[in-house]
Order: sequence, then C-alpha cells, then structure tokens
Amino acid sequence: MYSLVIPLYNKQNHIERAVDSALRQTKAFQEIIIVDDGSEDDGASLIEKRYAGKVKLVKQPNRGVSAARNAGIHKATSKFVCLLDADDELEDSFLETIDQLNTMHPDCKIFTVSHYVCIAEDCKARNPEGKTFKTDKPVLRYAFNYGLINSSSVCMEREVLLQFPFPEGVKDGEDIYVWLRAFSHHALVHSAMPLVLIHKDADNRSALRDDGIPYHLSFFLDNPSDCSWAVNVFLFLNAIRQCYGYSALGRKAYVANTLNLLKKKRPFWYLLASPSLIVSPRVFFAAKKILGRL
Repeated sequence: MYSLVIPLYNKQNHIERAVDSALRQTKAFQEIIIVDDGSEDDGASLIEKRYAGKVKLVKQPNRGVSAARNAGIHKATSKFVCLLDADDELEDSFLETIDQLNTMHPDCKIFTVSHYVCIAEDCKARNPEGKTFKTDKPVLRYAFNYGLINSSSVCMEREVLLQFPFPEGVKDGEDIYVWLRAFSHHALVHSAMPLVLIHKDADNRSALRDDGIPYHLSFFLDNPSDCSWAVNVFLFLNAIRQCYGYSALGRKAYVANTLNLLKKKRPFWYLLASPSLIVSPRVFFAAKKILGRL
C-alpha cells in the first residue's frame, strides 16, 4: 500500500542512514525506490552491494531532484507514495503512524508528521507543543505553520503526485509549489509526533540553493487563476519572512531578485518587504525572538 521514494545525488555519506531507517520500520514499505540522479560518487554502487534485493535502484542522467522524485513516483506501484531525502532518516514507527492516520481518515489523500531539525547531534522537535488534526484548509494551516510538511515527512496518494508533479529544472521552491497545489484540492491529516530527522548539516544540502526567485512564488504570481485567497495569504507571509530572514543571513542577491518580482506583481507587498535590505541582522533576530519562529 505504501512505496518510499528516495532521490539520490552525491550522498554516499548519508544514504545508508536513510535506507537503514526505512528498512527498520515497524510496518514495512511495500517497496523502497532509490533514484540515482547521475551521482558522481559511489552512492549507487553502495546501494547495489549492500541492499541488493531489498530496494529498487533506478538510474538516470543528472536532471535534478524534481526529476528524480517524479521518476520514482512513476515507478511506484503502491496507492500511496512517501518521500525521503537521502540526507534524512525516519523514526521506526513513521509508516505505522501514517497507516494509523490513513485508517482513521480513509477519505484523506495527504498525511504528514512533525519532524526534528538536527544540526550535528543537536535535534529539536519542530512542533513540540502541537497536536494531531485533520484540516480541510491545509493552505492556511501551512501559512502559519511551516512544520506542517517537509519533503521527508509526507505520504501522499500517488495519483495526487502524478496530478501535480515536481517542476523539473528548479532548485528552490519546487516542493512548496507541489504542496500548495495539492493542498488547494485535498484535505490533510497531520500527526504532531516528530517521526522524521531532518539533517541540516548534511553534505550538499545548502549548495543546492541559488539566488533565483523561488519557483512557488513566481508560478503563482504569474498564474493568478491558480492563486486562491488562501494561497495569496501563504505567499504574502512567505515572501515577507524570506526577504527579512535571508537579508539577515547575507543573501542580498536573493532578496533583491524577490523584491523585483514583488514590485511588478504585488506593489504593496514590495513596500512592506523592501526595508529588509537595510534592516540590520541584530534587529531582525531580536524581532524574531519576540514574535516567534520565522
């Protein structure tokens, strides 16, 4: 009933951790599909040697993480597809919990769990005070709670992922685009139990980003017919947070590119976000501490 798709690109130092966590599940995946996206290291060879007969390895030329995810989703034979980045790992009861949520809400097509954010050995739960819930308006819940979903903490009906594939050739915002498209059409069930470890210090994770405009922002602002009121709320909060947050982190080119888009498409948003280029990091982080998580 459940397939797991893991995109792999130059992650030989971490892929064993991810695969081992998938194989340890108290409820087994029907299949584990690893899509090697033209890796230049020995990650694919490691998979072939250590996990022969336990996982399905798909090889393709390097086309990016979105293409790798899409390829795995197309290869999957289960009704539901779970995603896991090669950097990350699952707690042993991840799939058992997803299946319990599915049993309680058989009409739902999207299931997520909370997660830990890990830097070195320090792991902190993203929503330690949260609760399990079902929402028919997941876009609005997502606008105020980024811990609602992550590319390693979601299990979605395969047909939904085929309906809204990951945009290929995109390095930033490709996952948020898919979540917003899916959330606009389907309800979501979320467990507050942190059952995924997101490793922020893993090799290559930060190198995947560039200073271009996030795809989800450019797509929806360029396609107003797909941009519902709820999506607008999400985009507004997301753009403001990212402009001030990335400015504080020194990514001025990213902020400038985003501001140029806002100036053309959402002038009022631009007025609110433009001071981000001159606000000092000290002021931003002080405000963040008072107002809560970015």
